[in-house]
Amino acid sequence: MYTVESMGLEFETPILGVFGTEMFGNIAKGEVDADKRRAVKKIIKILSGIQPRLVYIIPKGRTCLYATHLLRVLDIPFSLVVPCRGYFDSLKTCHPARFKKAVEAAQSIIILSEETLDVKNSKYIEDEAENFIIERSELILSIYGRTVPQRYKNLNKRIREIEAMDVIFLNYSA
Repeated sequence: MYTVESMGLEFETPILGVFGTEMFGNIAKGEVDADKRRAVKKIIKILSGIQPRLVYIIPKGRTCLYATHLLRVLDIPFSLVVPCRGYFDSLKTCHPARFKKAVEAAQSIIILSEETLDVKNSKYIEDEAENFIIERSELILSIYGRTVPQRYKNLNKRIREIEAMDVIFLNYSA
């Protein structure tokens, strides 16, 4: 069991920021259901062990959307961070039931910008949302599998370089 003490964390019930790749178990890349089950068990152990008092999460893609389900089941309060209006329109279409449950269970929904998302500003808007979470968190949980997109590699590198930040990197395929 992971605990605050066993991980050497500074805070007893930290504010947690969660980031995850868009895919949660990619069969095309060799990540099978066993990887997903193992990932869920690892995430539950970590969340149960550190018992965060609040979680900030951008429910982008399957990993973070599934994490909101686990947070709900574990009765851990979370805030959805929405980079801009309309940011999750495609997610509502692909995973409407999960997205609806995440919205209903969220303690709060924080919309950071009134801008409309387009190709020119998407990197800036996503960076601002990530920075919002990093600046408010005492601990970061980064969840990824075998296949890590370059944008996510860059985010992990940026998080790793923050000296005063405790980070848990969870490769659920390992």
